[in-house]
Amino acid sequence: MQGNKPNFALFLLLFAVAGTAVAQNAKHDPCANAANQEEMNECTGREYQQADAELNRVYSKTMDDLQQQLAQAGTRQGRRKYVQMAIDELKAAETAWIKYRDLQCEAAGQQYEGGTIRLSVENMCMSMTTEHRIQEIKQAYEDGERKLE
Repeated sequence: MQGNKPNFALFLLLFAVAGTAVAQNAKHDPCANAANQEEMNECTGREYQQADAELNRVYSKTMDDLQQQLAQAGTRQGRRKYVQMAIDELKAAETAWIKYRDLQCEAAGQQYEGGTIRLSVENMCMSMTTEHRIQEIKQAYEDGERKLE
């Protein structure tokens, strides 16, 4: 019987550590307190909406900055052409990226076709992909003076 006491103590220690990790995760993950799949779907949907709103803000700020550069170029045709090309290419990239995001996340959710978890899987994919896109835009268009915050 004495051989079981260390195992029981180890179990209690692991249980306490796991409980602490779950509690800390709940503070950082608003979906950690979801009680069922419907609540999880709603929560992941809200997270995606927040990421999408941030992407729209960053994209709009980037486009505004480029439009300002175009206006400041005045009659310098070389500069105007360069900035207009940057605007056109960003628009094209964003359109292509949206198609990619939608197809990628639909494919991720397809694994769970018919299951209630599918929506959460797709929402989490949309959030993660959107957050990556925000970072891509910031890395490409921010410089020492221009911040997209």
